[in-house]
Amino acid sequence: MRIALPISEGKFSTHYGRAEAISMYEVDLAAGTAANLGMRLFPAEGTCGAGTWVAAQGVEILLAGGLGSGAAQGLGKAGVKVFAGISETDPAKVVEQFLAGIAQARELAPGESMCQGHEDGEEHGHGHHHGSDHVCTCKH
Repeated sequence: MRIALPISEGKFSTHYGRAEAISMYEVDLAAGTAANLGMRLFPAEGTCGAGTWVAAQGVEILLAGGLGSGAAQGLGKAGVKVFAGISETDPAKVVEQFLAGIAQARELAPGESMCQGHEDGEEHGHGHHHGSDHVCTCKH
């Protein structure tokens, strides 16, 4: 099974919308092993609408910190399961925890938002603010 982690500045990005790449691993859950397949940069439009692109990389599961409902819905429509709620920033530890079944994550329902990585009302740095009921779906 192929899993992916959003990466920003070489670390696991706890905010999917700010990720610049995904790091992919081929995992064998029965054996508890993971082979690092390297990183791939997101297309020019970033994480917005990248669900189909992520799926085209052969990814079945995306491990995330937080992401908006639009991103979760796009990934779900493309057939990628999303597990969110991870706060660890070391990619190797995220994979270790996933293999051990102790990653602090839960599977999101298609379109469910679990946005973290900023405070309510904080500007993301891409030209708009989110209130307490915000939905993060873009990277600019």
